[in-house]
Amino acid sequence: MAYKSLLFLSMLLISACSSTYEGRKICSFSFNGKNRNSYIANRFPDYGDGHKDGCVVMGEIRLEINRSSESSFDGSVFDATNNSLLNAANIYVYYKSSEQPKIMVTNEHGKFSFEKNDEVVKLKIEALGYRSLLLDFSEYHLL
Repeated sequence: MAYKSLLFLSMLLISACSSTYEGRKICSFSFNGKNRNSYIANRFPDYGDGHKDGCVVMGEIRLEINRSSESSFDGSVFDATNNSLLNAANIYVYYKSSEQPKIMVTNEHGKFSFEKNDEVVKLKIEALGYRSLLLDFSEYHLL
């Protein structure tokens, strides 16, 4: 009986390690209603044995940001697969003039807002069970 359990676990591990992003929803980013996925760093995950993400297939994040005024922005963080809002996601806003990011947490409705004090060069979103989403604005100053 122990042999069958061990065999089952081995097969499960092998199948999990050979998973890829094909057929899965991947992370996405929109700004003022327009698709801006080109700002996402490392958009396509490497899933499989020996790759950077290892054998853990994590959920993907969808981010929407809208300009609410000249210097303020509102955002929402979603699960990319089922579009549910993600509460308690960590948001890191990296400004050009500061080495330390401004850190925020999405509210119970998956929403957040921030003021643009300086040029935003990067934005990072982390949520438990999800692959981190990193946006790089340093080349094309969107925010």
